Amino acid sequence: MPRHKFRATHLFRTKNGRSLAASNPHFDRQGQFAAFLATPEESTRTGVVILPDIRGLHPFYEQLAVRVAEQGHSALAIDYFGRTAGTAPRDESFQHMEHILRVSRQTIDADILTGASFSAPPKVLNAKLSSPLGFCFGGRQAFFASAARFGFTGVIGYYGALGLYPNGATGPLQHVAELSAPILGLFGGADHGISGKDVAPSTPALTLKQSPPRFRHLSGRPAQLLRH
Repeated sequence: MPRHKFRATHLFRTKNGRSLAASNPHFDRQGQFAAFLATPEESTRTGVVILPDIRGLHPFYEQLAVRVAEQGHSALAIDYFGRTAGTAPRDESFQHMEHILRVSRQTIDADILTGASFSAPPKVLNAKLSSPLGFCFGGRQAFFASAARFGFTGVIGYYGALGLYPNGATGPLQHVAELSAPILGLFGGADHGISGKDVAPSTPALTLKQSPPRFRHLSGRPAQLLRH
């Protein structure tokens, strides 16, 4: 596969500093925002907003942004925890469970909208077309991001839960009337958390005006299939 030269940098928005999101109407002024940007020198003019799992902006997702940029696509990996954890690194010592319990549909949507606002020209990604690419918790959020208010051309979610969470939090299936952009969902065939029986009934339920969702189970692959 072709490998493009790229530039990579961390981006921050703090409460008092000059702002990555200074003119962004979606950003919560009481919080902070961090992201990792990788841009190819020669872009395909398509952008990817990477939505991580519950670890937030873990180094794995920074490296994934680099891999995406090597293929010629601008990539912006975002974080969910600026309001409660600031912009410190999200390495293995980061206590993500403490912070994942403090996010909400409102704060997650605001963070995705902040990332989306920089995926349209002439903003950070300098892309004509952009899509979210989410994993596990982020895959679920990618399905939510099919809603028209995000402005994405399509969404891709890896092993994202579609229905109710154990705590009663509603999922994409409960918000299907809001969803409009095409959906691609990829799942591990050996993922015990989300089986084919869980996904199959969702296909007709998530059929949108433009097109039905495309769900694929990859035989024998576990959850977190990109990391195995």
